[in-house]
Amino acid sequence: MAAFAIMRCKKLSGIGSVAASLKHCFRERDTPNADPERLRHNMHMAARSTDEAMGKLREKLPEKRRKDAVIGLEYFVGGSPEWFEGK
Repeated sequence: MAAFAIMRCKKLSGIGSVAASLKHCFRERDTPNADPERLRHNMHMAARSTDEAMGKLREKLPEKRRKDAVIGLEYFVGGSPEWFEGK
C-alpha cells in the first residue's frame, strides 16, 4: 500500500464551535470513531481540559470583535502507518 498523509484545516467562528472541537479532542464527549487503546498517543500542549483551554482563549480574545471573526483554526494531521513509520 502506498504511503499517504492528510492535513485538514477548518475555521472555527464561534465560541460554541471551539468548545465542541475541544470536547472532541479531549474526549470529554462520546467519540465513537476513536480507539480508546490509542488515546495515550494524543498530544495536547497548551491545556489539559476544555475548561482550561477555553479560559486561556477568553483571556486572549479582544472584548469587541467582528461577528464574523474567525476565533480559531482546527487542524487534523493523519496518515497511513507507512507514512508515519520512522517519524
